[in-house]
Parts: sequence; C-alpha cells; structure tokens
Amino acid sequence: CRSRTEPSTKDGCGHSWHAYLASLPPAPDPASWPEAQRAELHGTTVGGAVDEALRHVVHCQGVVAQLATEVPELASIGEEDLLWARGTLLSRQFPAHLAAVRGSAGPDGRAAGCLLPLLDFLNHDAQGTPVMQALHVNASAGCVTLTTGGPVQRGAEIFISYGERPNEELLYSHGFCVRDNPMDDVALVLDSAAGGGGEEAQEEEPFRIRRRAAGG
Repeated sequence: CRSRTEPSTKDGCGHSWHAYLASLPPAPDPASWPEAQRAELHGTTVGGAVDEALRHVVHCQGVVAQLATEVPELASIGEEDLLWARGTLLSRQFPAHLAAVRGSAGPDGRAAGCLLPLLDFLNHDAQGTPVMQALHVNASAGCVTLTTGGPVQRGAEIFISYGERPNEELLYSHGFCVRDNPMDDVALVLDSAAGGGGEEAQEEEPFRIRRRAAGG
C-alpha cells in the first residue's frame, strides 16, 4: 500500500517498483470494483463473499488508523488502497510454499502467497498448451525456474494454470470467467425441510451442480 500511495510512485519518478505497479489493474477483483458493478453480484455466492471481504477491509482500515497514531506514514493509506492491495495479492499470488522458502510464515504458521513480478502476467489456461507444469524458487541462487509440459514453439504463448476451478472461484479471486468452462458449477442452497429455513439452514454448505467434466 505504501508503495502505491507514495508521491514518487504516482508521479512516476524515483520508486523502484513504479513500472510494475503502474501496469497492474486498478480494480483486480470484484471487491475493488465500483459499487455499481458490485451491485450486479447481489444475491449470488460471489456477491455474498465480496460483502464479507468488504467488511473485513473496513475492519483493517480501522486497525491502520489506530497504527497511524504511532506510525504517521500509514495515515495516507485509505480503504481504496487496502482494497487494491488485497485484490492484487489475491488475484496474482503464487502458492504459499514458494513464499515459505523465504521464511514468511505468519503467527499461525501458514505462509501467505507471494508475488513474482512479470511471471504473474502469464494468462490462465487449465488445458492450453504449453502450460507451465512446475515452478521452483531457488532462494540461494535468487532465481525462479519454470517448466512446461511440452516443447515451446517460437512466438507461442506460455500459459499458467490457476487450477481446474469453476467460474465462481475465478471471478472472486481473479476477476474473470472462462467461457464454456468445463469445470464450472452452480451453488444451490436449499432450506431444510424439517427446520423450515432459519439460521441453521443458512449455515449449511450449498449443493454444487457440476458439469460432467468436473465430475457432475
């Protein structure tokens, strides 16, 4: 957030990460979309998840405001900046075990995902060719190695797979959907016949209706 809000970043002079940050989308995920666009998700599973994310960001903004009394530099970080930072990490992060190489585990022992600038510009295609099959970080050598599933022709695009995921997950985490996604599914929430609905029924996991390719 601080890198994004520093004057040198906005002016395009002085900040070492300016070129990378300036190339990233301003609204990387649905939680950072304008309110009018988020309203189109009302009543959907994604819309509910986005509402929960927004409440969490409001809470984080309160924490930042408290910290700013001790660290004045944090005062320039607003809710919009937190939404952008959250969406950028959520939509562009690589697996947590890569971050664990650098000892970035949090208090709960779990490592957060990590950003690998430039590599995160690879487009998603779970079934395209060639798709990157493996990514290894060599911390001591300071390098990242990518392995594809086959030979790469000159000029061919190399894709990265975010996993065989339904469009709801892709939309929430990455801000896009795949046309005719073979792994797509739909969440179906049914009220309990015995309880007639209520809080207990709302907490139940929804049924998932999947395409045959996804095991439906």
